[in-house]
Amino acid sequence: MKNEIDSSQKKLSYPIIFNHAIVKKAEKEGDSKEEVAKTFLSLENFLSQPDVKTYQNNNTVFVVKTNQNTKTSMVIPFNADTRANYVNNIVNAVRKLEQEGIEKIVFSKIQQDMTDVFSAVKDKIGANMRIMKVKDSLLCIIDFSAEGNV
Repeated sequence: MKNEIDSSQKKLSYPIIFNHAIVKKAEKEGDSKEEVAKTFLSLENFLSQPDVKTYQNNNTVFVVKTNQNTKTSMVIPFNADTRANYVNNIVNAVRKLEQEGIEKIVFSKIQQDMTDVFSAVKDKIGANMRIMKVKDSLLCIIDFSAEGNV
């Protein structure tokens, strides 16, 4: 499977992006067909929750679960775009959530080889942002609140 599809050349649909991201991760990590099927089922269950929305920016889909009481969003990105476009896609998603009044954004289930991408995002947005390794993935927390406790 091709690693990335430049969104300036070809725009992909949600299902294609989900499929691309899940299969690419599975190939990289050596997941079995059963694990891939389980991932698709988990995604389907997650997407059916009432407080979950999806946003697409070029060839990246962001699955967003928001708690309006705490003004916090958990974001799971699914990317099929180039690394450079991925950085801009994330920045645009963060700005959109910030405009919606979200103060804390948590990106989860990020592949470990994306540290450079999220470091570039941190440089571009200039907000309180922390990138951490949690088990076999990365977690990125962005805090726009007055306290800025990242």
